[in-house]
Amino acid sequence: MNKVIIAGRLVKDPEMMSSKDGLIIAKMSIAFDRIVKGEKVSNFIDAVAFGRTAEQCKNFYKGKPLIFDAELTQEQWEDSQGNRRQVHKLIIQRFSYMMTDKKQVPEMRDEDVVF
Repeated sequence: MNKVIIAGRLVKDPEMMSSKDGLIIAKMSIAFDRIVKGEKVSNFIDAVAFGRTAEQCKNFYKGKPLIFDAELTQEQWEDSQGNRRQVHKLIIQRFSYMMTDKKQVPEMRDEDVVF
């Protein structure tokens, strides 16, 4: 099973694009905190959404608190100096708004709710 549920804030507005086939893609970076030896440490992870989920990301903005239901993937490559590199990314399946302030949650119809 490959399932990640993470709560965090967007580092910047999502980057919206589409594939050659017209599939909508949303790229974003998520910041989340964890406690290490009693101190808050910020972590960052890249994420991507496709299709209908990506289309809904166009309403997101920098700093927006969200909960993501995703899969974790790892990309590996060799850089121009021959060093092996890797990065972990989330592939977003669904999301939910964090209820920090009712004014921040947009009016949504039942068919708009993904998570």
